Amino acid sequence: MHVACLLLSLVPQYPPAYQLAIDMLKRLKTLDSIVEVLLLKSQVITALRFSRSNELQTSVPASTFLDTALQTGDKNLFFGVYQFFQSRNHALYGRPDFQPQDGNCEKFVKHYESLFASTTGAVLASSASSSSLSKFSK
Repeated sequence: MHVACLLLSLVPQYPPAYQLAIDMLKRLKTLDSIVEVLLLKSQVITALRFSRSNELQTSVPASTFLDTALQTGDKNLFFGVYQFFQSRNHALYGRPDFQPQDGNCEKFVKHYESLFASTTGAVLASSASSSSLSKFSK
């Protein structure tokens, strides 16, 4: 693990060291460390995919992913990550609410609501009215 960290420190001078470090961490089976490295590089989607494919969705708190997505300043990325965890929570716990093991997600919920509450409400209302209209048109 120490050598992998040294390789990561060499990335500014030797960019291929990044992939060598990731490969080394994977061989050492330190999968959580790979997620952390990906998040440090702001590769949130890649980290989510890696987490899901290695069944790590609950080992790294949602707040870590949401914080990284928020720091990128990309509203679409934040929206996608937030929705991913709501879907995951619904599948695992039967409801979309964040759980205590997800870390403190209150600020992310507030941020999400400030950005998208009116939009998602309008989309939901629009889809509800169009589905009710489709019932009558049959």
